[in-house]
Amino acid sequence: MEEGDILLDGQSLGLLDTNWLRSNVTLVEQYSTSFPGTITENIRLGSQDLNTISIEDVKMAAEFALLQQTFNDLPDGFDTILATDNSLSGVKGKDWH
Repeated sequence: MEEGDILLDGQSLGLLDTNWLRSNVTLVEQYSTSFPGTITENIRLGSQDLNTISIEDVKMAAEFALLQQTFNDLPDGFDTILATDNSLSGVKGKDWH
């Protein structure tokens, strides 16, 4: 197949407002990349303005991704530091890949 169209609710993506689309649709890959810092800091990286996203917004994003309970169960919760190899700093026996 050399051509086609991607539809969202029956509408071609090419006909939708690009700003609306970027604000309402996101890609969640099976294997995520994290950056050195806390879970909260990594979630804030998904915001256009890092300075305005509240901890409530961070927790809502985690809940939307079905990860809030997982993060809450960590010893440091959302303040858990992610190491450069995508592991959880100070968490033993957990596979975080």
